[in-house]
Amino acid sequence: MSAPTPGVPALLDKRTAVEEFFKRLQSYLNKNLPSIDAVNEEIVQAKSDFQQTGKASAQAYEGPFFKKHVVPTVHKFLVADGLNRDAAIQALLAEGHLDLREFASGTPASRQIYPYKKTLATTLKTARKDWWGTGKVLSNSCPDLAVRLPGGPSIVFEG
Repeated sequence: MSAPTPGVPALLDKRTAVEEFFKRLQSYLNKNLPSIDAVNEEIVQAKSDFQQTGKASAQAYEGPFFKKHVVPTVHKFLVADGLNRDAAIQALLAEGHLDLREFASGTPASRQIYPYKKTLATTLKTARKDWWGTGKVLSNSCPDLAVRLPGGPSIVFEG
């Protein structure tokens, strides 16, 4: 049996594999992350806790949810999807990784810059102009999470 022909067929196979990875990840997260009601209860409790310290912003709730639920669940998915525990740790990069060493090996921050900005106000039209236009199109935004797939692409996530 001959090796696959490089070029478009190989790229399509890789793209299909990545799409399948995302479908499996989505299904796993949907089944294993807490329900919206449970998350809302945690936010109410966190809001109460943070108000006592004078800190009550959306970011104050994102970090604990991310560290308590998202990172461990993505790590468990990687193991369930075929990586051994150590390979899953090496594959997963997370913001706040020093508190998450049992799940992630490092930070998703990069010396390179990313083709996105952390903003909800950006529309698809604006993003296209930024990415394909002239001028400063890249940003030093740091993603919350990254997965380095063995033999595949690195994927960044922003919550």
